[in-house]
Amino acid sequence: MEFLNTERVSLLLGQKRWAFLLAIIAVAVPPLMGRYWIVLANEILVQSIFAMSASLLYGYMGRLSFGQGAYFGVGGYIVALLLTKTSVSFPFALVAGVAGATIYAAVTGYFCIRTTGIYFAILSSVGAEVVHYITFTNYSFLGGENGIPNIYPPAALSGALTYYYFSLGIAAGVLVVYWLIVNSVFGYSLRCIRDNPERATFIGIPVRRNMFIAFVISGAIAGLAGAIFVPFSRIVTPSMCGLFKSMEPVFMSVIGGGRVLFGPMFGATLWILMESIVLTYTEYWPIVIGSIVMVIVLFMPGGVLGLLQGKFVASRHKTPEATKPTK
Repeated sequence: MEFLNTERVSLLLGQKRWAFLLAIIAVAVPPLMGRYWIVLANEILVQSIFAMSASLLYGYMGRLSFGQGAYFGVGGYIVALLLTKTSVSFPFALVAGVAGATIYAAVTGYFCIRTTGIYFAILSSVGAEVVHYITFTNYSFLGGENGIPNIYPPAALSGALTYYYFSLGIAAGVLVVYWLIVNSVFGYSLRCIRDNPERATFIGIPVRRNMFIAFVISGAIAGLAGAIFVPFSRIVTPSMCGLFKSMEPVFMSVIGGGRVLFGPMFGATLWILMESIVLTYTEYWPIVIGSIVMVIVLFMPGGVLGLLQGKFVASRHKTPEATKPTK
């Protein structure tokens, strides 16, 4: 028990050091970059938030959700409608987008938490396809397959660098909340549910209630990602709501490590960079990235950061006596 406590403290201290270093880089470097890289960094921040929404369910609750695109799209469409068809303020539109995604997550989560395994994944994907179908077929109000264009943030956030710092502040806040959740009693109850739901029920953990809360929080985070992405991209389309969009945060979590604090952000960074690099050489980037994901799943099931953290923990397990050669 003493070793576990020491190991936990060392990991937390390491996370804080990395967080401090990343914060310095994220604040100081972008003004030195060109517009293209600032836009790319902005997209990485949004996708990092999106990946954290899936990682909370996949990495800590042990449930694979293919419905995150629904909440991303709901948040985005609500913001788009409010900014283009009403005169409400930008902050109000963001709050409304997150609220709408949270409500939809509560509705779909009520049914999803009653299933397990592949049935959970299938049922969650139904929620995404429902939103995709509605947005794709409704032309009079939602623009159909063309979506809703010409969505602009307020003048104060119109610059690429300004909007980047806005997204950075949102992403930092989400990361802090995410850290507090996964390291709280509630977060450890999710781990228990992930590892052994029967034992979790036996020791008194309200399994369905905690799963429902985690599902709703995950939907709210995904909705927030969609809400800040739409003014950045200037358009929202049905492709942001469907099953394929829902797969992106899952892949990012798998690449980075769903059970590591910075895993979703690391996975999102690799995902966006690989996409931008591969697209410069071939239009068949899904094949290349799919192959990379397959290699990671086969040889690094805990993700890249999960593998590195495992090696770090293993190195601390070694004692001086164990490293001495035997006579």
